[in-house]
Amino acid sequence: MKTPKATRGRPKTLDRNHVINTAMMSYWTDGPTVVSLNEVCKRAGVSKPGIYREFGSEDGLKHAVLSTYTAMLLAQFQPVFEAEMTFTQTIAALISAVLQDRSEVGLPAGCLYVAMCNSSTTLGIQTADTVDETREYLLGKYEGLIERAKTNGEFKADVPTRVAALYINEQISNAMLQQKRGEADEDIKAILILALSALVGKVS
Repeated sequence: MKTPKATRGRPKTLDRNHVINTAMMSYWTDGPTVVSLNEVCKRAGVSKPGIYREFGSEDGLKHAVLSTYTAMLLAQFQPVFEAEMTFTQTIAALISAVLQDRSEVGLPAGCLYVAMCNSSTTLGIQTADTVDETREYLLGKYEGLIERAKTNGEFKADVPTRVAALYINEQISNAMLQQKRGEADEDIKAILILALSALVGKVS
């Protein structure tokens, strides 16, 4: 039986998940605007034409990366959104989720979604749309928690629900940026507690 001859040329397929994971860790660690597409190709061991064939463009790759990342992010916060807790307990649980030590599972500090939010003017259309969709989803979840807290008489601040949701989102985003800068977790926690206590009274 004859051995089939090896075909010439580049392979027509690549490991999509490997490329997404490599790009995600690169963008997450170094910044989504710092790592070039050429660098992603180098780290993933793939060609730029292969990236274009699989993802269409650099925007298509970043869109796929962010979609994968936000699924991880929302899975982390979903139990907090769904738990039957007081609003004060929910805020405390959000703080704990933000301050989770990701290095224990080999992940970088900070949040890729927040980094992409801060770079939204440089992102392509697909990626920017995913950033906006994720932001609106999170704001909607915060609004739901706030409305429930208001109904239960647990919400202390006399502010509109949308404004309060934007405030919570901003505090959490700032905490993620502080974590990325390497600031101490105890300091980040103290700042979050100080900021969010304005909505619910004392948070421990």
